[in-house]
Amino acid sequence: MHKFGRRLTTCAVGALALAMLFTASPVNTRTAAQAQAQAVGEAAAQDDERQHGPAEELSSAVERPLGYAPTLRTPKQVAADEAVNRLRPETPRQGRLRLRPTMDEALYESLKAAANNNFAQLKPGADGKGGTADMFGTEPLAPPVLKAVNINGASESGMNPPDPHGAVGLTHYVQVTNSRILRFNKSGGLLSNVSLASFFGYTLKTIFDPRVVYDKASARWIVLAEAFQESATVQRCLIAVSQTSSATGAYFIYRFDINVLDNDDFFDYPQLGFDKNHIIVTANIFGPSTSPGYRESRVYAFPKLTMYAGGVASFFQYRAAFLNVGTIAPPIVLDTSAHAFLLSAPAGGGSTLRLYRLTDASPSPTLTFVGTVTVPSFFVPPDARQLNSCSTQRLDTDLRFQNASTQTGASLFNAHTAAATSTSAFPIPRYYEINTTTRALIRSASFFKSGSSHDFNVSIAANAAKDMVVTWTATEPSLSQHAQVRFAGRRAADPTALGAGTALFGSPTCLKEGAGSVLRWGDYSAVSVDPSNSLLFWVTNQKINSQTVWGTRIARVGF
Repeated sequence: MHKFGRRLTTCAVGALALAMLFTASPVNTRTAAQAQAQAVGEAAAQDDERQHGPAEELSSAVERPLGYAPTLRTPKQVAADEAVNRLRPETPRQGRLRLRPTMDEALYESLKAAANNNFAQLKPGADGKGGTADMFGTEPLAPPVLKAVNINGASESGMNPPDPHGAVGLTHYVQVTNSRILRFNKSGGLLSNVSLASFFGYTLKTIFDPRVVYDKASARWIVLAEAFQESATVQRCLIAVSQTSSATGAYFIYRFDINVLDNDDFFDYPQLGFDKNHIIVTANIFGPSTSPGYRESRVYAFPKLTMYAGGVASFFQYRAAFLNVGTIAPPIVLDTSAHAFLLSAPAGGGSTLRLYRLTDASPSPTLTFVGTVTVPSFFVPPDARQLNSCSTQRLDTDLRFQNASTQTGASLFNAHTAAATSTSAFPIPRYYEINTTTRALIRSASFFKSGSSHDFNVSIAANAAKDMVVTWTATEPSLSQHAQVRFAGRRAADPTALGAGTALFGSPTCLKEGAGSVLRWGDYSAVSVDPSNSLLFWVTNQKINSQTVWGTRIARVGF
């Protein structure tokens, strides 16, 4: 059973036992598993309320390790190391058919198996245009369009999944993947393509799970990654901050030991955001290879301005039972708010999202569980199908928020992939705009290519005016269409619906590797707002180069 770090009540245990009795058809199997997962989540929320009273003032414990001094890394040093490292074989990422779930793994696999046994031929109510009358309504009046740049990014570099992520700055676009960092000018010209090992100056263990963001207010780049464990007591979280607004200049490199408990924790799937004073990182914590189950979720706050100046930096680590429900997405805060809001979706599905608040209080920031936000029900999605005549292997889909939220004023934007019903045979992305003051849903819509497409691996960004763009992957076996990179969006005054969006790139073939039934895909994609023109958005996502080689695509779109 999934460990939440709290005692489940007798009623909750009874609900779990009752849920486990149902073992009939695939639909009922999934219903039983969903009931089990929902019971765990509800019991966790009820225990929060019983133990702590109203959710608003639930504070987590904070630990502050000793400070870390950075090294200054110049372009010349990176180039010199790359000349050596390009000859070194890259270590493939540890093979897993699926992501590491933040719940009992056997329960998660049962949810996935049941979802994959659904065989609906068309999405309920689909109008064939990526919309339905009851869920979607009128499409945007003037949706985003391609704005000149549509180029290839990194291609397979020895690790899978690719984890493509990217951000745009004043003069450059930066893409990171497993395990490269590419820097482009804003016309799409490639300026640099080096390994993460060369960029960070670290070769002791393989680096993976990279993220990159651009801080417009301070004109600085932030690059985050992690390395595999050096020992049972040491695992490195690597953070690079640029000296200037140039992506190709020098960086201060910090190598934090994130395993401050010295208990063989495995820090995984970090996400990256920031507010006016902090670099905010979240991560899922798992056990070692001998006992790899989910342990907890954590939040970290790093002193942004100290690190921008190359100073010695400590960090705050937040651990609390109320965090241990799902992957937590930090925000990119576009204003000077003293509060940064974080968001999670329960790993087994449900009808609520969980909202947390990091408050910039002296002498240290505090993290509280604000409470839940009621949303339309969502379920663990089935895998995405490929064209059977090309490959019967499915593509892994992901219920987590895969990327940072956008926070502007009282609005918080994010998106994830789910199933809209308990019997849906299709993964479908959905976005949310949440009012963080009232803890209420402002608007939400699902979107997809067509009534028979499989849509997943979504990310979102919004500007200060609340215009937004999403990117995602779509396959459509019934039309012999392989994985597409797609995008859509809306202006703040537009209708809530996004429609079917626009194809940015269509892969020429399927993905086909090894003997497994499921292939990892993406792990994330990215959208970022151009600081030079807030109506322009840059997107990156995975594509397929050949049946055994992944690629990525980068484009500029806008209104």
